[in-house]
Amino acid sequence: MSLEAVGIQFRRGDPAELVEAMEGLVATADGRGWVNIQPWVDEDDLPAEAPFSRAFSNRGPAVPTGTWIPAHMRRRRRVPANLGLQHPAGRFVVRQLAESGVMVPPGAEVRQDHNRRGLVLDLADGTAPTVVVDFVIAAIETLAAVPVDDRWVAEVLRRV
Repeated sequence: MSLEAVGIQFRRGDPAELVEAMEGLVATADGRGWVNIQPWVDEDDLPAEAPFSRAFSNRGPAVPTGTWIPAHMRRRRRVPANLGLQHPAGRFVVRQLAESGVMVPPGAEVRQDHNRRGLVLDLADGTAPTVVVDFVIAAIETLAAVPVDDRWVAEVLRRV
């Protein structure tokens, strides 16, 4: 099985191309596709890392990444859409986000909140891709350990 990847560059206020790609994955509902979303970070703004520092760190990456997987069927069982967020902010990130005015999508349930593996949410049925993108952008802007502007990149991946 191979992997097909499509890169999408977008601005914070115009994620239409990304949302359209996400809606396509929702329509197939086969569990073979997902999306990774990150801010575009200038190389000069990346923190210097010593060799092996990530291997022994108890924190996530300085540049957060959001990963969304649409709802799908697996062995006659419906798997809810899920959203993961790797970040450098440590545990209890839902509380940190709420204190900054960023609320998880309505009906989302926290599956994992780990200082290194990040946050994983099971999303409520019917959570729109626009809601997911808005949350990911707001959360990453709040949690990033590097400067973030309005430039974003997404990678739409699909097993074929």
